[in-house]
Amino acid sequence: MHFVAVKTEAQQALGMPFRTHDLLVRQRTETSSALRVIWPSTAVAPQGRARVAQLAGVTEDGELWPAGNGCRAGPAAARPVDELDEKIDGLAGKLATSAREHKETARLMTIPGIGLS
Repeated sequence: MHFVAVKTEAQQALGMPFRTHDLLVRQRTETSSALRVIWPSTAVAPQGRARVAQLAGVTEDGELWPAGNGCRAGPAAARPVDELDEKIDGLAGKLATSAREHKETARLMTIPGIGLS
């Protein structure tokens, strides 16, 4: 049997921004993947976060949409990804500030998979 020390409320509060950041990154990835599926198969772009904006920009012109389709939903569909980007960037700034204030946090963020990467 392994015993684990109970975390204080302050320790739990310090971990919350990291868990929130991780959640937002996963939501952005899921949303980006879903958008690539719902856009027409003729609108193909490489995978990656930056490519979602590229694909939305291309479809905004309507060049790649099927003929006669009045749908111009590309930019509107990409808006949730942009909003998540803004939230993630804001939270990353707060986490960087926290890392400067807490040496343990800064040290832990150097571990691959633990930091903001």
